[in-house]
Amino acid sequence: MKTEELVLKWALKNALEHGGKALQNAVLSKIIGEDPSLKARIKEVLALVEEIVNQVNSMSIDEKKALLEEISPELLVYEKKVEEKKLPPLPNAIKGRVVTRLPPEPSGYMHIGHAMSGILNYVYAKMYDGKVWLRFEDTDPRKIKLEYYESFRRGYRWLGIEWDYEKNNSEDIDLFYDYAEKIIEMGRAYVCFCDPERIKSLRKIGVECEHRSHSVDENMKYWKMMLNGEFKEGEAILRLVGNMKDKNTTMRDPAIFRIVEHEHPLTGKGYHVWPLYDFAASIEDSICGVTHILRTSEFILRDELQNYIRNLLGMSNPTYVEYSRFEFKGTPVSKRKLRAIIEAGLAERWDDPRFPTIEGLRRRGILPEAIR
Repeated sequence: MKTEELVLKWALKNALEHGGKALQNAVLSKIIGEDPSLKARIKEVLALVEEIVNQVNSMSIDEKKALLEEISPELLVYEKKVEEKKLPPLPNAIKGRVVTRLPPEPSGYMHIGHAMSGILNYVYAKMYDGKVWLRFEDTDPRKIKLEYYESFRRGYRWLGIEWDYEKNNSEDIDLFYDYAEKIIEMGRAYVCFCDPERIKSLRKIGVECEHRSHSVDENMKYWKMMLNGEFKEGEAILRLVGNMKDKNTTMRDPAIFRIVEHEHPLTGKGYHVWPLYDFAASIEDSICGVTHILRTSEFILRDELQNYIRNLLGMSNPTYVEYSRFEFKGTPVSKRKLRAIIEAGLAERWDDPRFPTIEGLRRRGILPEAIR
């Protein structure tokens, strides 16, 4: 089956299951699940998915049904099959050597999406007699609170998820600095002084700024000035030299370190230059020996960037397994959106029973077995 036909049939199927509107990430997960070789052409495939999903969403329900019946009628047949539910085999998995991770950002309470990811990572690790890391991605001090760390520990335990090792990314700041300097010395990172809006606009059109031409010595000098507190928050960032013309916009010279003048609940005021997600996660996954990353398909564009960072540093890359994001009808799942609801006074606490947080579900009387 041609790629266009594969995308079309799953876009039609997804649209008919979601009130007439197909979801790009869900369609992407389906086609990659059916043909994993498409990951090698992910940029081209993403553009094709966007184009076809837009076409499908402009059609009427009757037109969608008629077209799906024509090209893939078996997808219109809804038969209830009684069969044992099993997880598919994990690619590139070796018994006794699989290492997965639970990587929450403690910027809010654990929710149902974290539970889904946690269960998959835990069950697969146990299926292959492997190990599990609980690793808190806590490198944005502005969002972090101690109570959020405990929310995840409590939530995972309630679900019956056990981990073999635990650490916080914030423990490794000095190590991140060492790796940053290695990349600067390679000429693959530079200190940029552009304001956020200029960076955004130049990345959008694929144009380099003048700071990209700094010498290695200049960049190392500016980097040391960042560490020494000679720049304020927002005045300087460290960017990776990527490809400003890349169709994957995450590769367009992304920021990898920024200044955050905010006290961290664990490290206090000892650090004010913090790594961004892709840099910290790339390195931690390697030094923790993670072999398989199971996460939602919204991260698929970041695979290339994270592999690129590890390749620069001579680190090994894991196997990625992406799946559709979990959605709750009638309520947002995102911590950012839930936090906004609380800050607006529309809910008092994270354990509000209307919320899809684990604490909220517990207050609603939902048992962990129902989630698993």
